[in-house]
Amino acid sequence: MAGISAAMLAYATVLPSLVEMRSNHVLKRLWTTKGMEAFLCRLAPNSERLRAVKPPVFWKNKSDDALRHCVFIDTQSEVERLFPRRPRAPAKNTGLESQPTG
Repeated sequence: MAGISAAMLAYATVLPSLVEMRSNHVLKRLWTTKGMEAFLCRLAPNSERLRAVKPPVFWKNKSDDALRHCVFIDTQSEVERLFPRRPRAPAKNTGLESQPTG
């Protein structure tokens, strides 16, 4: 799975330069556990028995970069909807900041 995940992350990195579509911010979810999990589930077609990740089917059935981009966005949009990102809280004052010395 690590090799497949690494290949998909590499492809997702160059994909915005190949396809002119907005929503590249959604692709950042692919770098999260939930995002990669959702994408790998998309690569594993449903069957009556076990599910197996089949990247060749993804490359063969989606003939161009625009269609593949749509698959990435579709899976990651669903993750974004189910698990919205929380805004980061401002850093707390820990008292460890550098004090002026005199």
